[in-house]
Amino acid sequence: MEKNNNEKIFNNACELTDLAAQIELMRLYLDGVAVNDKKGIEFSTQYFMTFGLPTIDDNLIKIKKDIERLSNGLVDVYENEGEDQ
Repeated sequence: MEKNNNEKIFNNACELTDLAAQIELMRLYLDGVAVNDKKGIEFSTQYFMTFGLPTIDDNLIKIKKDIERLSNGLVDVYENEGEDQ
């Protein structure tokens, strides 16, 4: 495998790690909203429904697209490696 392919794989792995961190932050935020909802803190729930939920939806759509892009990049590396042999 060429250095270029190794770099692509490494860069994709780094980006996937960043995406996982973004998902974890969203999960923690959702946990906080759930706790406040169970405590009956209605303002927090309403605020989340108005501002937080659309943001999380936008972030999940972006993360999905990024994962698809990274996956396609890894497939390209795999296909190029087969051609090199």
